[in-house]
Amino acid sequence: MARITDPQKIENVKRAAMEIIVEYGYRGASIAAIAKKAGVSAGYLYLHYSSKEDLLDDLINTNLAEIRNTFYQFAVTSTSIYGFFQNTIRTLFELAKEDPIYVQLVATLVLDVDAEKILHEKNEEFKYRMLEKVFEISNYTGECHEYISEENIMLTLMTIPFRYILLKIKEEGYERFFQEEQVEKITRMCFNSLR
Repeated sequence: MARITDPQKIENVKRAAMEIIVEYGYRGASIAAIAKKAGVSAGYLYLHYSSKEDLLDDLINTNLAEIRNTFYQFAVTSTSIYGFFQNTIRTLFELAKEDPIYVQLVATLVLDVDAEKILHEKNEEFKYRMLEKVFEISNYTGECHEYISEENIMLTLMTIPFRYILLKIKEEGYERFFQEEQVEKITRMCFNSLR
């Protein structure tokens, strides 16, 4: 007789994986630590995920797909590079206030070289499509330096806001660092790096 999957246990596993990756990084996360934090056995976890990479893949497909789609929509609908950065950063800061573990996971995965190897394949098409749109905006508006590259845009977007989040979210009363004033400050910082 087939075992029935408990959706709550799976959600607990995903949340535990998020917390462990945030605390120890992708390399430091283990199936045993995730299972222990989720209150399930490692065997139970292996019934649903063949490896840590498989679990990360599930997190990316379920939890991170929405934020990727949101960023892509900003790239499609923005009429300026400044507006694109502003919308993206505002969304990240709102997430930081609503679900600090989730936004820390996103930041950790973006900045973690070990996770990047796994994310690379999944994100390559997304990054290419989004950067293509942002680069089109840059060429159309002339806001950025004429020698700006897609790599410059990606480095700016994937470094400054995410590093800021990881630095500030650990402070007591961290919500004060994610207000509109800071959205503007970090947006200007990103925008100025491309001028």
